[in-house]
Amino acid sequence: MRAMRLLLPLASIASVKAFTNGTCLEHLSDSISCRWNDAVATWDVPKSNGLGRVAVVYYQPPTLKQPDLGLERALETWTRATKRQVLMLNVASLEKARPAHPGELCHFLQRNVDHLVVKSNWDYVVDVFVRRHLWEDDGSACALTRSLQIAGSYPPPAGVALSRFYDVLYPETTWYLDAFLVEKHPRLVQAFGIDADGAREACIPTEQKWDYLFVGAFGDHLGFKRPEALAQLTGKRLAIGKIKDNGGSISDIAQRAIDKLQASGVEVREAVSWVDMMALVASSQNVLVPDDWRGGGERAVLEARACGVTVLVAEDNPKLQSLREGPLYTTLYYAGQLELGLLEVEAALLRQGSVGDTCGVAAVRGDGDGCVLADEFHARLPADVLRAPLEEHLRGGEL
Repeated sequence: MRAMRLLLPLASIASVKAFTNGTCLEHLSDSISCRWNDAVATWDVPKSNGLGRVAVVYYQPPTLKQPDLGLERALETWTRATKRQVLMLNVASLEKARPAHPGELCHFLQRNVDHLVVKSNWDYVVDVFVRRHLWEDDGSACALTRSLQIAGSYPPPAGVALSRFYDVLYPETTWYLDAFLVEKHPRLVQAFGIDADGAREACIPTEQKWDYLFVGAFGDHLGFKRPEALAQLTGKRLAIGKIKDNGGSISDIAQRAIDKLQASGVEVREAVSWVDMMALVASSQNVLVPDDWRGGGERAVLEARACGVTVLVAEDNPKLQSLREGPLYTTLYYAGQLELGLLEVEAALLRQGSVGDTCGVAAVRGDGDGCVLADEFHARLPADVLRAPLEEHLRGGEL
């Protein structure tokens, strides 16, 4: 996890001739503005009062075809219920891109949206990229409010990155909020949910029945998923999930897990579509989610519960224990919590002179200390550093 800090994200070379003002210039086809130009080509949402135009920046590699259905449905509900509009920006399309000047990301976003939602784990490629580049050309804070939807369970970093860079933190679970964030940030809103209605509709059992089903990844590079736990159970067992990494290879860890499962009589299959997966969930007596607390599994637990199937989680995972026993978070709840966070930011923008407020709020208001680049997470990359491509980040399976 911490090694992500050491990997160079997109480097910047300042040049007056390269200044883009957030637009795509023909001779700078590898700039951020040009790489995301297709995404904004049909984005014709006029600026109005408040934070009506929202960008969600996320990472989905080309090899991953299944979107985050919970987030997708929540955003649909959010836009239907409010006047906010959402622009989706995939960082994967920035592979080998080169910022035209240090403030290009800031200017591109300011030109198109009023608020940025970063969907990322701490120190993952999206979070690293945004914290490195969402600044003005002179290193001052970008006058754009931003939030982080913490897509994982890694503990947060210390300093400005945790307490000030993002104007809202959206943890997925109350367990994470209580464990890592209490009294460490002024705006904390738990936000997560699944398409419960869609899950129930898709819960049509197949003819073949299973005693235990594992759904997840086999090649998790740090062993968080622990699919081999299925080998310790008896009965008719199926393990289904992502076998190959983002580069299309099967890692040694994945192969060892598969060999162990198959040796114990477990049937192993590659990941299938979400609808087919829910049919398999409905065909199982139990769904096993053996991840440790760092390994995800939130959606798997809630979707199995929506199907009325018994969920088994590890005893050493208080996060999933809380989801197995707590409320069934839906996309309607998810959308409402996202809205609550933005309402808190809009309220903060109306308050003047609060020194030490979060970076985006202070910069938009024109007060505060400017959120200076003061730690390793925000160090300006030297102008003479060659621009490193994002290739090794995006294909390394760093999830």
